Amino acid sequence: MKVATFLLAALSAAWSGAAHASVASPLQTGSWYQVGRMADSDLGMFDGNGELMWNYTFGTYSSENQSDDFWRPFDVWSGMDIVFITGNGNIWTVVDYASLRSAIDATASEFGHNLTWSASTSGSLEANVLSRGSGNAEDPWISYYGGHSSAVSGNGLLWGENDWYRASHAQLKNSNGGVNVWVSLQPAAVPLPASVVLLGSALAGMAVARRRKKPGPK
Repeated sequence: MKVATFLLAALSAAWSGAAHASVASPLQTGSWYQVGRMADSDLGMFDGNGELMWNYTFGTYSSENQSDDFWRPFDVWSGMDIVFITGNGNIWTVVDYASLRSAIDATASEFGHNLTWSASTSGSLEANVLSRGSGNAEDPWISYYGGHSSAVSGNGLLWGENDWYRASHAQLKNSNGGVNVWVSLQPAAVPLPASVVLLGSALAGMAVARRRKKPGPK
């Protein structure tokens, strides 16, 4: 009985791992721009303190999984998504940047759920953005799942700042090749087919001609 139970648990774990690995990240479709990295070569969290602002600059970008932390500015547009993904690609989350920005800027000292990932390696997840304002340079803390305390005890923190270090807080980052941050690029406007442009020009020309032929008042 114990052997059967053990085998069932092992098979369940293997199936869960396979399902976990089969979930494709959003980076495989669309256009994305890497704005930051929290490298695993340094035990602490992100070395800078920019609170994921669009106009913040830290370090220098050289490659996707470089050994140094960096952050670079980006343009913000309505509907833009932001992705956190580990360097080994095993864990990722995505949410619209406006929602994340709202949770950070609120500085509400919220330790419970205040953000929902629209998608992740584990589906839609309730998460936490801990932002307490001045005096807490390590904020914002961003969890992969759950409230802040459960993320700390479960090694589930995706982001923290000011090179803050404690093994429990940095475990996810240091065990998965760091954490990279990407934002979606605004889709380019689709040009109208030449036939539609010519048709529009012709109709406009006919309208002008019609106005010219219209007799004036007697």
